[in-house]
Amino acid sequence: MSSDFNIDTKEDRLNDTEPIYVFPKLKEKLSLMGVNIGIAGAWRSVGTVDVLPADIGERIFFEDEGIFYIDDEGVKRRGFMYKTQFYFEWQGQANQPKFHVFRCTAIKNFGRDAYRFANAEPIKVYSRNARKEVEVEGMELCGYCKRMLMNEEAVRVNDSTDFVEILKKTGNIEDPTEYDVDIFGYVKNWEEISLAYRTKKNFTCERCNTHVEDGFDHFYMQTHHKNGIKTDNRESNLECLCIKCHSEVDDTHRRNFSSAASKVTINEYMQKYHNKGSNSISKFIEHQLQQKRTFSIETDDLPF
Repeated sequence: MSSDFNIDTKEDRLNDTEPIYVFPKLKEKLSLMGVNIGIAGAWRSVGTVDVLPADIGERIFFEDEGIFYIDDEGVKRRGFMYKTQFYFEWQGQANQPKFHVFRCTAIKNFGRDAYRFANAEPIKVYSRNARKEVEVEGMELCGYCKRMLMNEEAVRVNDSTDFVEILKKTGNIEDPTEYDVDIFGYVKNWEEISLAYRTKKNFTCERCNTHVEDGFDHFYMQTHHKNGIKTDNRESNLECLCIKCHSEVDDTHRRNFSSAASKVTINEYMQKYHNKGSNSISKFIEHQLQQKRTFSIETDDLPF
């Protein structure tokens, strides 16, 4: 029974945890990463939402920008999570539950009725001391989450009341149903998004750690969509990969990079950055040329 209480007390003692994410203004972040925001609706309270394991990835999403809930109208609402049950008094000391704005170190397991989601105050928490639901506001921000905020936000958010005020001013984000895409399925400003992301990653492959410093060779580093959805340009869905690693992500990418031109480029990259050449490319090209010559000879013999 004491484990629930200890989660909140340990996080304040571990001050050497490095920040994992940054927390810029949400709309600016999504816009820079190419996500179409659509028409932002006015803030509206979602009430108290019990977070069950089945909701993770379906209605509740943990993203670089925070914790989100998709309501019945398809509106993406940012909010916070807190423990469903709490000891407001422990060993003679009064305590208050903390709230979380990221999937931080303190949030690890999701059992039934373990956490709740909200974007307004007051919130309802089951008091294990009084054995009933009580209303709470002005909760303290989790220490882990605070270190994951940008300095500006960390200063502004002293408690859950401050955070709710930010949510009200920001508004909600309506997931887009249509995208302005090119013939290949990418958003029209994909080149800008890709360049911005690769620049942020210092043109270094996130799998093999190869770094390309020469600007003329930056094309060897490419931006990969982890979930395969070309319009999902959230930073959490992007990955900076060298052309070799990108070509080996899965069977689809192996087919996409199977052309003679792609193989030549990969071979040049491997020779220059890994000192590994291959005769397979020249053999492949020779095979392609031989097939064309054979086809030409056979068609010359056709009676039409």
